[in-house]
Amino acid sequence: MKRLLLFVLLVLGFAASAANAQTKKVLLEEFTGSWCGWCPRGIWAIQQLEEQYPGKFIVASFHNGDPMITPAGDSIEAGRLLSAITGYPDGWLERRVYGSKLSIDPNNWPDEVDALVNEASVADVTVTNVTFDPTTRIVSGTVNAKFNMDTTGDFRINMYITENDVSGPAGTTWDQHNYLTGNPSYSDNPFFDLPAVVPNYKHQHVVRAVLGSIAGVAGVIPATAVKGMTYSQTFTYTLPNDIKADDAHLIGLAFRYKKASSGANLKLNEILNVDEVKVTNLKGLAVPATSSKNYITATRSGETTQEITLTNTSNAAAKVNLAIDENNTALPTGWEASISPTSVDIPAGQTATATLKYTAPANAGYASVTVLAMPVADGFTGHQSMLVVNALSAGTKYVSYGSDGFMEKHMGGAYTADYAVLPLDAGAMEAYPASQFDVGIFPNVNFFDYENLNGAPPAVVPTINALLNAGKKAFITSTFGLYYCFDAQAPYFQYMNTDAVQSLMGDKLGIE
Repeated sequence: MKRLLLFVLLVLGFAASAANAQTKKVLLEEFTGSWCGWCPRGIWAIQQLEEQYPGKFIVASFHNGDPMITPAGDSIEAGRLLSAITGYPDGWLERRVYGSKLSIDPNNWPDEVDALVNEASVADVTVTNVTFDPTTRIVSGTVNAKFNMDTTGDFRINMYITENDVSGPAGTTWDQHNYLTGNPSYSDNPFFDLPAVVPNYKHQHVVRAVLGSIAGVAGVIPATAVKGMTYSQTFTYTLPNDIKADDAHLIGLAFRYKKASSGANLKLNEILNVDEVKVTNLKGLAVPATSSKNYITATRSGETTQEITLTNTSNAAAKVNLAIDENNTALPTGWEASISPTSVDIPAGQTATATLKYTAPANAGYASVTVLAMPVADGFTGHQSMLVVNALSAGTKYVSYGSDGFMEKHMGGAYTADYAVLPLDAGAMEAYPASQFDVGIFPNVNFFDYENLNGAPPAVVPTINALLNAGKKAFITSTFGLYYCFDAQAPYFQYMNTDAVQSLMGDKLGIE
């Protein structure tokens, strides 16, 4: 029987940690028309929300019954979601269901947007690699969806092309009708002082094309999306001559799709997240930061460096500012981290390097540093890139997969110099195999959580088996572990009575 340092069963509570998800941007799909005299209510509501939530509130306006109608907009209104549009003006906020319908009146947009922008996002969406050839008028951009949690569903990616300041000849159906003229109920609305028909009105956020059809592009995101994975789709489109490139925008979105004709299921079409960039400037600029190793070994009582590569994927030169993200960096006592240089200029399509430096003390430890890369070009700030590089001290003998304050407080001095706390996640467990340590400590882990028994990361039981197979030692605490494993009446016995558990408990630990 393999050596066992100690096996302890403790009745302890578990704490759940919240995902470090990013704040969402909110998409309003507005339904409007130049003939609609009440639609200035929606126009004014949008203007106010854009001022209140700059960069976080994105609008795509589908027109009906005027020269700005598109086949995609017509397909929404004539197709599967017809019942979701109840009048004009109308709007969908992330395609959420309010009551039994998608539509929500402009009066209610502010409260709903305020709630939505503060939600954690299922996925972060960015539009990158934007190019535009003014000769061929071909525009291209990539929509990226990086998931912040494991989740399942039929997920789609899409791209809209919108245009601002759209207008036509006065006295035609391009003019905006206005029922708010002199109406005392709308005295604070700018349209109160405008005529009943506003000539040469410049319409904003007008949807000109939907590149992935209204149902989006299927198959890019798998049915089970994995936390930390990014799924991308590139769209290419020839911009018609009647669309002004300087006023055109690309809107990238990822959403959960389910074809439905009733309000009960429309909520399954919710937008996960969205991003917007202009066609002819660098607001879509992104400079990804990468490293050949995200898990390194740090020298004790000295310095360890790791090279970071920065790639300018845009068609213009960019300055990239680099910094350590203090809010998402964990350094043990005595550790320091720095990035050099803190700013670098990168020509279009080229790469540059920077150096992350760890300074570690004599005692062992595990550090995790997040590097931020923020590109700036022609006065435009691009999309922030984040890179995490982790480091474990060389010669670490004792590791704990998760922190146990009681144990650390009472650990003997002979152990503390060679002891480090590792996260219980697949990346760290793969980078630093348990078999390389003398002792693996598993404090109050979900040791017998059936979801983690047979390979789903982090695979606790296979990790402990590997440790003991290498002749090393294990210290384990777990809630109700034996009860779940050996009592046929226990609620989870069907999941515990597996070869992996029985091999560990019986063959290695000698417990029957």
